[in-house]
Amino acid sequence: MTNQISKQNIFTKSLFLIIEFLLVYLFSFLLISFFYRDVVIKALHLDDLHNLLLYIKDPKLSNWIFPFIGNRMHYRPVFYIFLFKYFEMLSTNISQVVNFNFHIYSFVVSIIYFVCRSIKINRFLSIAAVIFLCIINFNYYEIYQVIGFIEGFTMMFSLIILSLSIKNLNADEKHFNIYSFFISIIYLLMVFTHERYFPIILIPILSGVLNKKIDKKTKIIFCITYALEILFFFIIRFYHLGILIPRGTDSTSLIEKFDLGRSFLFIFHQIMYILGINLGPEYLCAVNIINADLDMLVLIILSAAAVITTIVCYMIYSIKNKNNIFYKIDIRIDILFILYIFLCILQSSLTIRVELRFILSSFIGFFIYVSHMLMLVLREPVIPYYDMKKKFPRLTYIMLVCFILFLASRISTSIYYKKCNEKIFLVNEQKVINGFYDATVAKYGVDVIKKKNILITSNNYKTFINEEYTHFFDQFDRKISDRVIIQICTDTDRLYEALSNDDDIILNEGLDYKFNEHTKK
Repeated sequence: MTNQISKQNIFTKSLFLIIEFLLVYLFSFLLISFFYRDVVIKALHLDDLHNLLLYIKDPKLSNWIFPFIGNRMHYRPVFYIFLFKYFEMLSTNISQVVNFNFHIYSFVVSIIYFVCRSIKINRFLSIAAVIFLCIINFNYYEIYQVIGFIEGFTMMFSLIILSLSIKNLNADEKHFNIYSFFISIIYLLMVFTHERYFPIILIPILSGVLNKKIDKKTKIIFCITYALEILFFFIIRFYHLGILIPRGTDSTSLIEKFDLGRSFLFIFHQIMYILGINLGPEYLCAVNIINADLDMLVLIILSAAAVITTIVCYMIYSIKNKNNIFYKIDIRIDILFILYIFLCILQSSLTIRVELRFILSSFIGFFIYVSHMLMLVLREPVIPYYDMKKKFPRLTYIMLVCFILFLASRISTSIYYKKCNEKIFLVNEQKVINGFYDATVAKYGVDVIKKKNILITSNNYKTFINEEYTHFFDQFDRKISDRVIIQICTDTDRLYEALSNDDDIILNEGLDYKFNEHTKK
């Protein structure tokens, strides 16, 4: 009878979790779809097109997972497996990229919702995390790029590792072994999706060291396991790529391009980004705070001040209750959160530039941490006669009001930043490519356009790269052609020749990313 009741409870809980996941997924998808309803992708370019062409030329997944030395800039087998499935499902329906990305990112957001719930963040604050994930200006990469899921997936994996590490702090030996096993698996999935996150291994190592319920032997075994795992990561990278140190942005060498002063500056910039203060160049961050509208500047400062006040209140609360057995703060959790945020900032500050997409993991980690602070301060009394809210009512109310101000103002600033996204180079270039698609494939059809020569009379946008001159239109039929179709026309004689040739199309770059066809007389 007891077993039957237990099975029914498991079934009921499982059913409830599935329903909750589907509801969060649907909410995330609708919110992202609404917030990014203006996004249109008519053609792939840059890294997306490059990867698609590699897929068309070499559609064997084994050649990507086991590349010859020097043939690849990165070793990311998990990423390649998912990318292959993406291209397989996408086929030549490039217009479906946005819809695909909405679904993929909604899945990531839904998983992170349950990460919040697993560390006892209530549903309201977990939904607030979902809202931020959907509208924060750091998520544009997941929406505008086929390969954008690389940032979302590694963020998801890293936050799962953080949540399991927090659980490991107070786990007995049985549960510690279970959590550590899953951490090991997820860590490999993470680093073989994106190598930039390899320092995250320090978090589960530290959680094991800080655990007071397991013996020294168990700690040593799992520290050795994690050390072997990171060693395996570097050895297999060296075997396939011939290099040990992961590459930076645009495949630059971290060693050759490293600048200590610049890294410290980037660390400061990222902290400011988390607070909503943009300090970088506008082609990377859309709006520098110096150029922000006055009303938005007030909101940005209000948002930063509110969240800083929330943190200060939490620190006061911690100090006041350091000797209180009923309300004592577990500082080990604070250490893990701070380490996570620091590692996310550090690992993306060593390269040549800081893009907004790098901030997503550290910001969401920061928001979950602040939510954790609020949960602790507002928690119910352990015994009915000792109510912390009665002892420090002003502290509690100040923290709650500041947190609500932070939510409201940061959502407003995110909407403002999103309206200015057109200044970000990736968004800007997509609009140029869309305009080019309208003037070529949409007007003539891919079969016709691949038989013509296209001359662009100016190169103001400087969007196209050499590979796209030859293979831009191959994405619409997946037939590789070696003929250079697109040319930047700087030769006057060539232009006069094209004017008398019906097989040539002459395009002028107009305003608002439009390409106007030259009318031949």
